[in-house]
Amino acid sequence: MASPPPSSPPGPPAKRPDLFAPMRTVRFWVILAILFLANVIVSNLAFSAGQPPTVTISYNTFLDQVDAGNVVTITSTGDTITGTTKTAVKDSSGTTSTKFQTERPTFANDDLETALRQHNVVINAKDPNPPPPLWVTLLSSFGPALLFVLLFLWLSRRAAGAGAGGILGQFGQSRARLYNAERPSVTFDDVAGIDEVKAELREVVDFLREPQKYQRLGGTVPKGVLLVGAPGTGKTLL
Repeated sequence: MASPPPSSPPGPPAKRPDLFAPMRTVRFWVILAILFLANVIVSNLAFSAGQPPTVTISYNTFLDQVDAGNVVTITSTGDTITGTTKTAVKDSSGTTSTKFQTERPTFANDDLETALRQHNVVINAKDPNPPPPLWVTLLSSFGPALLFVLLFLWLSRRAAGAGAGGILGQFGQSRARLYNAERPSVTFDDVAGIDEVKAELREVVDFLREPQKYQRLGGTVPKGVLLVGAPGTGKTLL
């Protein structure tokens, strides 16, 4: 009777999916920012879609509407007055609405408050310089830093293929080429012209190899070498 085949060893346990992996990508945060801005824009449009338009009327028209008892509520923000009326009012272009806006002249000395109270108008006031919303404060405070971090991460990912460490790994790297001094690829025999220059350069090389032989005779190494000759005689090769 044949024996059953040996069972294969159990494989490694399956890795659990990393649920936070998408949050570590720049694309995730860019899409999140776009969705946030789109939500703000759509919310503002949806809120203003069902509201009647606001017409701008003159201050004289506003006073006439107050005296006629047509004004229901007003809100004062500095010299700007906004409010609602019982029946629609018309601006200079012919547009009608129950919401209006006007500017109170700085030289006006009429007793506006008394007239409003006599006609039972609800009076409100707003700060002309209100603090910005919390999300605007947070966006202006951390927005530039967040954009800088996202840009840095994006550039690092783009440069990661050029070598380990991305952009940071390239800082401080020398661009100098390394030549093998033990096996030079060019020798004096490769130069065919300017034999006098070759002879003097041979002495310089010999001095660098055995300086004691020349120092006993009082010789010193030259500060530099200036090669002079016709084109094509091997100056660059030397």
